[in-house]
Amino acid sequence: MSGKRATHPIASLESLRSGGRATELLFLYESTMHPHTRLRSIAERLGVSVQSASLLFRQMSRAGLVESVDGRYRPTVSGIAYLHESMNHLRDDLEQRLTQLKVVRRSRAVAGAKIHGGSTVQLSMRDGLLTAIPGRAEGSFGRAVEGASKGELVTVDELQGIVPMTPGGVTCFVLPSLPGDNRRAETRLREELRRRRPGLVAADGLEAAHLLRRVSRLPFVRFGVAAAAVDASRLGVEVVVVVTEERLPVFVTAVQERGPSPAVEFQSLSPH
Repeated sequence: MSGKRATHPIASLESLRSGGRATELLFLYESTMHPHTRLRSIAERLGVSVQSASLLFRQMSRAGLVESVDGRYRPTVSGIAYLHESMNHLRDDLEQRLTQLKVVRRSRAVAGAKIHGGSTVQLSMRDGLLTAIPGRAEGSFGRAVEGASKGELVTVDELQGIVPMTPGGVTCFVLPSLPGDNRRAETRLREELRRRRPGLVAADGLEAAHLLRRVSRLPFVRFGVAAAAVDASRLGVEVVVVVTEERLPVFVTAVQERGPSPAVEFQSLSPH
């Protein structure tokens, strides 16, 4: 496995057939989820020799994906981004294969407009909520059991098709843990929030919450950040999370424990 190839995220299940790609991904996952101070312990978890784990570490280190800091093997910010993007591609591939196994015939939705009982409605996700409007679409449609005014709940029966839903992205702004002048970070974050207009904003850590309070009046999540980010993303909501470097491994682990993880973009708020 070459260092150059390791910088390209895994795109599908077929991509895992290439030599070393699966082990490469598992190495990143293992070093993210568990603290390791010896390559032997990683090798044992992956079922490979210590020599193979050592070679893999050197190759991935040259690619900028992993590092050894204070005696602990861990992924870099680029490595975490690579892991999340690869896992996201694999999730999408698996979900595409499993869609035919999920059959739902009745559901509740929010009326996006006035709906008459017995009429055909089309379904879509809006702001993380299943929404029904009059008409028929190629994605998913059904029959309104009763009438409803805009904003009310309506029961939709005889469902057909698949609700078109694109997962929302999660942008993770990483704040340096060391104290210092954060004026550049404040300016950058203020501009990003204004430009992105996320549906959910969250802060993991005291410094992150303090920074968000200084730059925006938007309400933000402080507790259960990983769970909120994953759940919102799965429903198509764009998410912004501010997290300190110190809290980043904890946040990533919590995201992984939620199951298939969303696409996460990591950006540093370091002034340098």
